[in-house]
Amino acid sequence: MDDLTEQGARLLTDAIKGTSNGLWALISKAYHRRAPAALGYVSWDAYCDSEFESCRIRIPREEREMVVSSLRDSGLSIRAIASATGSSVGTIAATCSKLNASTTTTGIDGRTYGRTKPKRYSLPKAFRDHSEKLETEARYLQRLAADERYAQSLNGSEGMKSALGTVRVVRQLLADLVPDAEDNES
Repeated sequence: MDDLTEQGARLLTDAIKGTSNGLWALISKAYHRRAPAALGYVSWDAYCDSEFESCRIRIPREEREMVVSSLRDSGLSIRAIASATGSSVGTIAATCSKLNASTTTTGIDGRTYGRTKPKRYSLPKAFRDHSEKLETEARYLQRLAADERYAQSLNGSEGMKSALGTVRVVRQLLADLVPDAEDNES
C-alpha cells in the first residue's frame, strides 16, 4: 500500500473530522427519535451496548467538553451521553458540572426534566482550594526541572517549548493577580 501524499492525507484527515463531527448529531437524532424502541430495545443503554460496542469511539479528553456540551444542549441526559460515548456516568457528570448547559433534559424514558443548578462554593473556599492545587503543581514542576534530563530536553523539543510557553503565561497571569490580592489585603 502506497503512502499518502500531503493532499491525500489532508483529504483523509478532513473526512475523518467531518465524520466524527456528524457522529454526535446522529447520536442525538437516534436518541430523540427513539431509535432503540423502533428496533425493539428495552433501553437506550441496551441499544448502545448492542449496536455500538464494537465501534464505539471514545471522546478524546481535549474534545470531551465540546462533545458533552453539544449532546447535553440537544437534551440528552448524563446517562444517555455516557452510554453513547462509552464514558462513565461520573466522567460525564463531572464534565457537565463544568459546563453552563441548557435547563432541560430529555430522560431515557422520553420525558423532559428540569435541571437543578449546581451548588456554588464560596469564593474564598474556591480561591483557597485552587491556590493549594496550584502550589502542589508548581512544586511538582520544580521536581521535574531538578531532573538531569530537564536541561537536555530544552534543546529542540517542541513539547518542552510549548510547555514552557504555558508556564510563562501562567506566571504572567499570577503576576497580574498577586498585586491585586495584596492591594485588597490592606
